[in-house]
Amino acid sequence: MDNRRFTRRQRTCLEGRIIFNHRHSTLDCIVHNLSSDGAKIALADYARLPDEFDIAICRKRETYNAKIIWRNTTEIGLRFLRPTNDNVVSIELKRRIRRLEAERDALASRISEMTYPG
Repeated sequence: MDNRRFTRRQRTCLEGRIIFNHRHSTLDCIVHNLSSDGAKIALADYARLPDEFDIAICRKRETYNAKIIWRNTTEIGLRFLRPTNDNVVSIELKRRIRRLEAERDALASRISEMTYPG
């Protein structure tokens, strides 16, 4: 296969998460190489995926809209269409924010009770 990439990819071994089906489905992957315009990812097993999906690169805290350019049984070559970091929050982060907000509210309530005994 000839290399039609516009930018050089850096070898990596990063955790990734494929996000699809209107953010209702996720699939873990490993990002084996990465550049500003694409990546090569590996899956544990063959998975049926849409042609376009979001991919979150966990350690970098970046999410991209990606398109499949090529694939074989367990590897997929991606081209990034545009960063989607602007409005995307991972499910795990959203859960953590909700939990921390609940803890904050409970602490504020306890402080209020201690400050103004009834």
